[in-house]
Amino acid sequence: ETDSQEEEMELLPCGMGEEGITTDEETKTLVAIQGLDEILKRIDILRSQLRRNQQLEDVSQPSEAPEDPISCSGLNAKQSEIRCIQRAQHHIQCQLTELLCRYDALRNMLRSLGETWTCLERRIADIRGQNLIHLAWTEECANDLSNCQRRHRSLAAVKLTKKMALLVTKTNMSSGFRYSRRYLRHALIARHINDFRYEIAELKVLSEEIFSEIDGRLDEIKMKAERFGVVFSTTPRQSNL
Repeated sequence: ETDSQEEEMELLPCGMGEEGITTDEETKTLVAIQGLDEILKRIDILRSQLRRNQQLEDVSQPSEAPEDPISCSGLNAKQSEIRCIQRAQHHIQCQLTELLCRYDALRNMLRSLGETWTCLERRIADIRGQNLIHLAWTEECANDLSNCQRRHRSLAAVKLTKKMALLVTKTNMSSGFRYSRRYLRHALIARHINDFRYEIAELKVLSEEIFSEIDGRLDEIKMKAERFGVVFSTTPRQSNL
């Protein structure tokens, strides 16, 4: 179990190094983990030495009965020292178990922090990409903004103000009224058209009377000419009649 813990402790700093942790706090954490690895190795070496010493002691004294691991009464100085070492070993074993549990919790925390750090790096990369797009858009909008400002100034220079627009409207209205007086109204137009039709009808009647008078006189001239032996051809008007 200790060997597997040591292998995991040796692999953890490498994994953290691959995740790209380079800050001061993370460096201190890695140094603390490495120091913890060294302490665990030393504790394991001491446990092995104590185990070997205990085995040698058991081999050298096979006839001795097992004694109470807690009580040290009735023992010589060497056995009492061994018993104290065993107590210290048991205490160290308890502390080592607690230390390993805390180490596992710390390793899980570091793994979670590494995953969180990776997610943050991805988000930072996305934000950088969006920032580049935003900068390009800002430059393009800056050019468009200068064009818009120039166009606004040109339009402001040629546009009509409210006062000028009212003056132009008033002038156009007065001109419209002045020009409207030169033309006939609708009622006058109807009356003038009726008068024009009446005059045309009178002209038509008068022209017919003139034609009748002309025809009568032509007939008289023709009759007088026939008396003198003159023959006239048929006029277009007589042929139409």
